[in-house]
Amino acid sequence: MSAQDCGVTQPLFEDALNREHIRKLREKRNERKVAQAKPLCRALRWLSLKHSQFAVHFAVFELNLFERAIFYLVVALLGCLVIYGAARQIAAAAKIVEWAGNTLTTWISPPTNNSTLQSEL
Repeated sequence: MSAQDCGVTQPLFEDALNREHIRKLREKRNERKVAQAKPLCRALRWLSLKHSQFAVHFAVFELNLFERAIFYLVVALLGCLVIYGAARQIAAAAKIVEWAGNTLTTWISPPTNNSTLQSEL
């Protein structure tokens, strides 16, 4: 293929060839960088590219055993924090309900002390 075949001038044709060559070199360099990256970095890059709900599950398989154990430990700790926070919210709501119940009971029910009732009569 030549510049005459494409219908462009020689400098423009050479410029396009150079750009294509540079693009291919950059792609090769990027592929080498990804191949040399640590497994966790590869998994995180892959995870940032994929936005499905199963991406984390598949990315974990690219980690070695130690990195996978740390990943699951972090996930478990985050789960415990969420459960702990929910339990605290439920306990706080229960205290509010108990306080409201006690307050309503004291407002509605008459005094139960018999001596107080007899003195009022």
